[in-house]
Amino acid sequence: MNYTRLKMKKRFGNQDWINIGVNALREQGADALTVEELCNTAKRTRGSFYFHFPTIGEFLVAMTEWWITEFTHKIVDQAQDITFGRLDLLNQLAARLDPALERGFRQLAARNQTINAMVRDVDKTRQLFLARLYGHSANMEKSDAEALAQIEYAALVGFQITSPELTANEAREFYQSFLLLTGRLKMNQKD
Repeated sequence: MNYTRLKMKKRFGNQDWINIGVNALREQGADALTVEELCNTAKRTRGSFYFHFPTIGEFLVAMTEWWITEFTHKIVDQAQDITFGRLDLLNQLAARLDPALERGFRQLAARNQTINAMVRDVDKTRQLFLARLYGHSANMEKSDAEALAQIEYAALVGFQITSPELTANEAREFYQSFLLLTGRLKMNQKD
């Protein structure tokens, strides 16, 4: 008997759903994150979605946890792994943040208390890490480092929200201008 090897379809998993959700959030905003829209995009049934995530709320939390890992924990870990040039590396990593995705998670945070708490924790983590880098690299007093970190982070987030039409390259150029105007690029050279 001649057996033909059947190509098995890869099982659709949690990360596949999260990837679809992240892309929808990036491209269409928080309104695109409905079970119906996600299933249409995935070409899967609602049952498939609910097999992996009992509620849309649990899906949104899982998606937010992915974002936190990818765009906060990994960035902080990467910057901590080097001794010199951390502020410069952090600038490069921050410039790679996806403004559309950052805006999307803030849209979700405005609608969902759990996501709001998670985004606020991300904001706090990012600001505290930046303040520690300032304190170390620029020999600043803790209060000055914290103030500068808060100002820089607020500028970055505010810029993402007020200028959504800019391309990623244009956003990087504006961020570089901000760093020059605040003297941050000079600080990096001491680091």
